[in-house]
Amino acid sequence: MSFFDPISQGIHDFYYKKINDPIIIHSDGFDDDEVYPDYFFRTYGEMPVLEQKAMDLASGNVLDIGAAAGCHSIHLQNKGMNVTALEKAPLCCDIMKDRGIQNIECSDIHQYNGLFF
Repeated sequence: MSFFDPISQGIHDFYYKKINDPIIIHSDGFDDDEVYPDYFFRTYGEMPVLEQKAMDLASGNVLDIGAAAGCHSIHLQNKGMNVTALEKAPLCCDIMKDRGIQNIECSDIHQYNGLFF
Protein backbone atom coordinates (compact mmCIF):
# COMPACT_ATOMS: atom_id res chain seq x y z
CA MET A 1 0.00 0.00 0.00
CA SER A 2 1.49 3.31 -1.03
CA PHE A 3 0.31 6.18 1.10
CA PHE A 4 1.78 9.49 2.22
CA ASP A 5 0.39 12.32 4.24
CA PRO A 6 1.99 15.07 6.32
CA ILE A 7 0.46 13.82 9.58
CA SER A 8 1.96 10.33 9.33
CA GLN A 9 5.29 11.84 8.24
CA GLY A 10 5.20 14.20 11.24
CA ILE A 11 4.40 11.30 13.58
CA HIS A 12 7.28 9.32 12.08
CA ASP A 13 9.72 12.24 12.38
CA PHE A 14 8.73 12.86 16.00
CA TYR A 15 9.02 9.20 17.00
CA TYR A 16 12.34 8.49 15.33
CA LYS A 17 14.01 11.93 15.19
CA LYS A 18 12.27 13.89 18.01
CA ILE A 19 11.27 16.59 15.49
CA ASN A 20 8.14 18.31 16.78
CA ASP A 21 7.53 20.89 14.06
CA PRO A 22 3.86 21.87 13.65
CA ILE A 23 1.77 20.21 10.96
CA ILE A 24 -0.58 22.60 9.16
CA ILE A 25 -3.91 20.99 8.27
CA HIS A 26 -5.88 22.53 5.41
CA SER A 27 -9.59 21.77 4.98
CA ASP A 28 -11.86 23.40 2.44
CA GLY A 29 -14.34 25.72 4.14
CA PHE A 30 -12.42 25.88 7.41
CA ASP A 31 -9.51 27.85 8.83
CA ASP A 32 -6.14 26.14 8.77
CA ASP A 33 -5.36 24.18 11.91
CA GLU A 34 -2.01 23.41 13.47
CA VAL A 35 -1.13 20.28 15.39
CA TYR A 36 2.19 19.21 16.87
CA PRO A 37 3.24 15.56 16.39
CA ASP A 38 3.73 14.97 20.12
CA TYR A 39 -0.07 15.30 20.43
CA PHE A 40 -0.41 11.83 18.88
CA PHE A 41 1.71 10.36 21.69
CA ARG A 42 -0.24 11.83 24.61
CA THR A 43 -0.92 9.72 27.67
CA TYR A 44 -4.26 9.29 29.40
CA GLY A 45 -3.30 12.02 31.89
CA GLU A 46 -2.61 14.45 29.04
CA MET A 47 -5.95 13.84 27.33
CA PRO A 48 -8.85 16.28 27.76
CA VAL A 49 -11.49 15.25 30.31
CA LEU A 50 -14.00 14.26 27.61
CA GLU A 51 -11.43 12.01 25.94
CA GLN A 52 -10.58 10.44 29.31
CA LYS A 53 -14.28 9.81 29.89
CA ALA A 54 -14.50 8.00 26.55
CA MET A 55 -11.53 5.83 27.58
CA ASP A 56 -13.20 5.11 30.92
CA LEU A 57 -16.49 4.08 29.26
CA ALA A 58 -14.92 1.80 26.63
CA SER A 59 -15.75 -1.86 27.06
CA GLY A 60 -15.76 -5.10 25.12
CA ASN A 61 -13.85 -5.20 21.85
CA VAL A 62 -12.54 -1.85 20.66
CA LEU A 63 -11.84 -0.76 17.09
CA ASP A 64 -9.59 2.33 17.17
CA ILE A 65 -10.31 3.87 13.75
CA GLY A 66 -7.56 6.19 12.51
CA ALA A 67 -5.28 5.12 15.35
CA ALA A 68 -2.29 7.25 14.20
CA ALA A 69 0.45 6.57 16.81
CA GLY A 70 -1.97 4.53 18.93
CA CYS A 71 -2.32 6.56 22.13
CA HIS A 72 -5.88 5.31 22.69
CA SER A 73 -5.03 1.73 21.68
CA ILE A 74 -2.10 1.61 24.09
CA HIS A 75 -4.14 2.90 27.02
CA LEU A 76 -7.01 0.48 26.42
CA GLN A 77 -4.69 -2.45 25.69
CA ASN A 78 -2.89 -1.76 28.97
CA LYS A 79 -6.30 -1.94 30.71
CA GLY A 80 -6.58 -5.50 29.36
CA MET A 81 -9.03 -4.77 26.56
CA ASN A 82 -9.08 -6.44 23.15
CA VAL A 83 -8.14 -3.56 20.84
CA THR A 84 -7.69 -3.46 17.09
CA ALA A 85 -5.86 -0.36 15.84
CA LEU A 86 -7.03 0.49 12.31
CA GLU A 87 -4.77 2.87 10.40
CA LYS A 88 -4.15 3.32 6.69
CA ALA A 89 -0.69 4.95 6.94
CA PRO A 90 2.06 2.31 6.93
CA LEU A 91 4.47 4.68 8.72
CA CYS A 92 2.03 4.88 11.64
CA CYS A 93 1.42 1.13 11.63
CA ASP A 94 5.16 0.51 11.92
CA ILE A 95 5.35 2.91 14.87
CA MET A 96 2.39 1.26 16.63
CA LYS A 97 4.02 -2.14 16.17
CA ASP A 98 7.24 -0.78 17.67
CA ARG A 99 5.24 0.67 20.58
CA GLY A 100 3.82 -2.77 21.39
CA ILE A 101 0.28 -2.60 20.05
CA GLN A 102 -0.74 -6.19 19.50
CA ASN A 103 -3.52 -5.99 16.89
CA ILE A 104 -2.89 -3.59 14.00
CA GLU A 105 -4.77 -3.51 10.72
CA CYS A 106 -3.06 -1.39 8.07
CA SER A 107 -6.13 -0.64 5.97
CA ASP A 108 -8.52 2.10 4.95
CA ILE A 109 -11.84 1.94 6.83
CA HIS A 110 -13.64 1.51 3.49
CA GLN A 111 -11.62 -1.61 2.68
CA TYR A 112 -11.53 -3.03 6.21
CA ASN A 113 -13.58 -6.18 6.39
CA GLY A 114 -12.28 -7.69 9.60
CA LEU A 115 -14.82 -9.40 11.77
CA PHE A 116 -14.93 -7.37 14.89
CA PHE A 117 -17.98 -8.29 16.92
